[in-house]
Amino acid sequence: NEKSYGSKFTSKRNSLLELFRYWNYVEYFFPYKYETDQNWNNVLTEMIPRFLLIDNDENYHLALAELVTKTDDSHAYLSSKEIQLNQFGKRKVPAEYSYAEGKLVITKIKDTRPKNNSPLHTGDVIYDIEGKTIPQMINSLGKYIPASNSWGKVSKIKDKLLFSNNDSISLKIERDGQNLEIKARTYLIRDIIHEKTPTPKKWKFVDDEKKIGYVNMEIIEKEDLDEMYGDLKSAKSIIF
Repeated sequence: NEKSYGSKFTSKRNSLLELFRYWNYVEYFFPYKYETDQNWNNVLTEMIPRFLLIDNDENYHLALAELVTKTDDSHAYLSSKEIQLNQFGKRKVPAEYSYAEGKLVITKIKDTRPKNNSPLHTGDVIYDIEGKTIPQMINSLGKYIPASNSWGKVSKIKDKLLFSNNDSISLKIERDGQNLEIKARTYLIRDIIHEKTPTPKKWKFVDDEKKIGYVNMEIIEKEDLDEMYGDLKSAKSIIF
């Protein structure tokens, strides 16, 4: 039955009230209060000065995001236009990538409108974005992304690393044993063409000789088993 003051900054008084509200949610109702990295009492004394400095919508949302992150819980979440634009950006390099050993590995270059001639290649390894290493990027953005452990934080942040409000991003990459510095153009999300993901097969062979079978345990049904074993009977081994 608490009164809502909306999502905009209205006054320092209301900002402090929202801080106290959220702090009390955790203090009295959060079952993992004693598992947070920082003592929850110290969170309050740290964040009061932070909230007293708020003077606009952007600072208000970032302070709230920082507060939510201190729960160290992957289920906690705060998203808004102000957070996205200020900390990440609305434009993105049109590429898919995976994270490994503190670097980003390009797995696919996506088409765009207008057509994109990307300087990135599949297999490129990005180790620096705008003068920061990937771990530095994760650490700087991590204060706004709640997660239960370090890998959870990485998995949430990594998809936002190639976002920017600028038309391009400076990247340092490894390619064929060479270190290169390139500028990759960014696009609005609506201008990046997203292909439909093909429906995965319940089972298949993963080699041309049909010696190794693969069964997708996520989608196979009990009634499929006889047919699956019949199709894979020539396999020397099966990966479940």
